[in-house]
Amino acid sequence: MSVEAPVLTAIPLAAWERDALAVALSKAGLPTEDVREKGPLFWRYNTREDLPAGFGGMEIYGDLALLRSIVVLPVVRQHGFGDAIVAALENEARAKGCKSIWLFTTTARRYFERLGYTMRAFDAVPEAIKSSRQYKLCQDGQAMVKTLSAPPPADSAAPGAPA
Repeated sequence: MSVEAPVLTAIPLAAWERDALAVALSKAGLPTEDVREKGPLFWRYNTREDLPAGFGGMEIYGDLALLRSIVVLPVVRQHGFGDAIVAALENEARAKGCKSIWLFTTTARRYFERLGYTMRAFDAVPEAIKSSRQYKLCQDGQAMVKTLSAPPPADSAAPGAPA
């Protein structure tokens, strides 16, 4: 039996809205040191019912993206929202022309492997990503990467879409 992925709405967070993200990350035991800095892009993800489900962010370095600060709120965990947030961020990275997406984790290696990410040595991280504050904060973690497929051409219709 296939479970339908949750439908989420992404709402970009302004710098002054990042306190809620910092609280959610802190409660999940994730780093918050640079959440309020300029540079990283963050979104709040709401359910169909317009209720907050979680947060996620990324940084763009040319054709590379750095996935970061993904947290699902406790009341909706175990319902596919994490997968939906990661998929939304991967789509955003594709739309921005990124060819691969990197992340650092201390606790979620198996989760990200299930989503197609592979382990890389910390010294194999591209120089652009090494320049990030996240790289410096996550030296005790594991580096992972996923190659992003190219988005379909703008003029091609999705299967089942009206012509």
